[in-house]
Formats: sequence, structure tokens, C-alpha cells
Amino acid sequence: MFNLQNMQPWYWVSGVIGVGVVISLVQGMKLLGPTYAVSIALTSQLGFTLMWDSFGWLGLEKVPFTFTKLIGVLAIVRGVLLFKISGRREALKAAKMT
Repeated sequence: MFNLQNMQPWYWVSGVIGVGVVISLVQGMKLLGPTYAVSIALTSQLGFTLMWDSFGWLGLEKVPFTFTKLIGVLAIVRGVLLFKISGRREALKAAKMT
């Protein structure tokens, strides 16, 4: 289990990337709020996963890219944008009332 000499090099790189992701999420939550920051992170993960699967990167089996998969990712992006826009409108309404 702890035989580190036989570990694949990209395991080391992915660990460092994971630290960067956690730091970025914490900073994003401070700046954007938790819901918006996590929504962006999940949407980005889904988009990159679609790309990696379609191109067969990192030794993954290629999965054909379909229009419905693109529609799914775009629907999630639209939902995140609508969430952010509606939050701004509510903030503007509250500011006008005070």
C-alpha cells in the first residue's frame, strides 16, 4: 500500500492539483459565496470531464461526444448564470426599498 516507488507520476501531479483546487474553492467562497463558488467548480468539473472522455486523455477510453452531452453542460451553465443574475436582481430590489 505504501510502496511509493511504483506510483504513477500523474498521481503525484493530481495530488498537487487537488491542493490547488481546495485553496481556490476556499478563496472563491470568500469572494463569491459558497453556492456560486461550488456551482462554478462543479460545472467546470463536468465540462472538463466531458472533454477528457471525448478525447481519451489520461488513458481513458474514448466516449463519443454527442450533442445531448453538450446540451446538458450548457443547461447547467445557464442555471448557474440564472442563479447569479436572480441574486443580483433581488439585491437591487432590496437596496431600492431601503
